[in-house]
Amino acid sequence: RAKVPMEMPTEMPVEQPAIDLELPVDPNEPTYCFCNQVSYGEMVACDNPDCKIEWFHFGCVGLKEQPRGKWYCLSCSAFQKKRKGR
Repeated sequence: RAKVPMEMPTEMPVEQPAIDLELPVDPNEPTYCFCNQVSYGEMVACDNPDCKIEWFHFGCVGLKEQPRGKWYCLSCSAFQKKRKGR
């Protein structure tokens, strides 16, 4: 039985050390969104004046651009549907 030579990659991947690019977060800076993170990037406000969170990161709510007209977060839109169903 002939042995099949193992092919070794010509270049081994070199692991780069992880660099933490995040700036220190001010503990007094307010947090927003379902992710409970500080404000960054583009954000959208829920149009429910009683929304407990109010501001959301586009990426967290699946938006790529500012919505036209009123926009409600998942929690508030579910609550609105329940109220209308009564």
